[in-house]
Amino acid sequence: MAGDLRPDSSDVSTSLARLAEREPRAGAILEVLHDRGILHARPLDDDLTTADILLKILVKQRHALFDSRHIFWGVLERLVNPARVTQKVARPFVTGKEVAETCVSSAVVSMLIARLPADFVRMIDGLTSPNVGFEIRRAYPEPALYEARKRFLQSAFLFVEAGMQTLRIWVAPDATAAARAADEHAARRHRTYDFTGERANTRHLIDVLIQATLTNYVLQGHYVAEADIDTRTGAGGVPLPGDANTRFALDALLQDFLSGSRVICLS
Repeated sequence: MAGDLRPDSSDVSTSLARLAEREPRAGAILEVLHDRGILHARPLDDDLTTADILLKILVKQRHALFDSRHIFWGVLERLVNPARVTQKVARPFVTGKEVAETCVSSAVVSMLIARLPADFVRMIDGLTSPNVGFEIRRAYPEPALYEARKRFLQSAFLFVEAGMQTLRIWVAPDATAAARAADEHAARRHRTYDFTGERANTRHLIDVLIQATLTNYVLQGHYVAEADIDTRTGAGGVPLPGDANTRFALDALLQDFLSGSRVICLS
């Protein structure tokens, strides 16, 4: 499912033309994504198409640590093959681990790209911007769930009540994520991009950013990307749902990012 698919528009055609002009080598890849309907999809929280957002990544200012072309090509690589999302790293975390314990968030990212690719691109646009974050709008029809979600977000993520039991939530990674992502870029074993899925690959900076963001969300703002730990326990990654609080946190992660709808309904 490629999100909200709508008919071709002159705006989409204009964005595609400008993308082809700026990155002519991407033509074949863009054609594949066009045929899949991805470039005309719109995210849940924006009226721009995927093509518009890809162009925005190239032409709008990025965070000082990131290069727009590197982000653009990395996003194309992930869109072509969501299964290529990886938690492997080329440089160990400060704890000395060769592999990050972000299997939960990396699995969610793979599903996000496959189900809602436009939303994935919009999130990467926000995470690589100077603000390093993005906003989502979610409604919770059940009053108990609405109050529970506000308690979950309290003191961890900024949110605004937008009426009709709806929240506008500012989602962001921890403060170390941007630098950690830049380190990943520097440690990457190769600078080219593989659209065949055959070449060994290190984790891309966009993988670091979005996995750190989702892990930070489920850990309620207590994640440190540089060390890959929960600051409350020192444990790595997302814990298994062994208690009610953790189960609710995992529910928040899956429902808020993979629901495919602005309206969330949980039993």
